[in-house]
Amino acid sequence: MALPFLFWKEVPAGVNTIADLQEVCVESGSFQEAVVAAFPKTQRKNVEKISDVILSLKTNKVMAAAVDPALIPRVQKQYPQMKVVNLPIPEAQQSFGNGICVNKKETALAQKVQEAVDNLKSEGKIRELEQKWGLTP
Repeated sequence: MALPFLFWKEVPAGVNTIADLQEVCVESGSFQEAVVAAFPKTQRKNVEKISDVILSLKTNKVMAAAVDPALIPRVQKQYPQMKVVNLPIPEAQQSFGNGICVNKKETALAQKVQEAVDNLKSEGKIRELEQKWGLTP
C-alpha cells in the first residue's frame, strides 16, 4: 500500500520513502497526518484545507504534501505543474478503508444500518458518490 505525495514542479532526487522527506504538509486530523507522524525525523506542517496545502508547496514552505488519493485528479487538473509520487506505507500504518461499527447486541440497529446501505446501493447513490469523489475509474 502506498500514499500519494505532492511536489511542486519536481520531485527531489533521492526521495524513495516517507523517511526521505524533511518536511511534509498534511491536513489536520487526517489519515495522512497519522502516517507521517510515525516518522519522527520528518517535520509536519498541519493545515486545515487543501488550498493551504497547495499554498505551502508553491511557496516552498514544505518539501511535499500528503493528501487523500481521491483529491489527486482534481489537484493535477487545476495545477498541472504538481508532481505526484506514491511512497510505500509501513504495514503498521496501513488502512484498508472505513466501516460502520454497531454493538453486536444491537441486532435491530445492525439490520437497519444494513438496509440503509442496501438501499443506497440499489438507488445508485453510493456509485454516484464514488464517482463524484474520484474513487472509481
